[in-house]
Amino acid sequence: DAHRALNKLDIEKFMFVNSPQDYSAIASYAASKLCNVAFTKELQRRFYGQFLSFSVNPGPVKTDIFRHN
Repeated sequence: DAHRALNKLDIEKFMFVNSPQDYSAIASYAASKLCNVAFTKELQRRFYGQFLSFSVNPGPVKTDIFRHN
């Protein structure tokens, strides 16, 4: 569900082309999840009929992802 936090994927923003001040950890995480979904969809498109490709939401998982927030 994290990938839904983005309205669009701005690659330059995540590559610090403009400035490091534009960085957002939450937006970067959402972008990485959006890329996971896009990759999965492209695998399915390219290899349709050969295998199935899925991206799933594992639900709540106990991690230290917010330890520095």
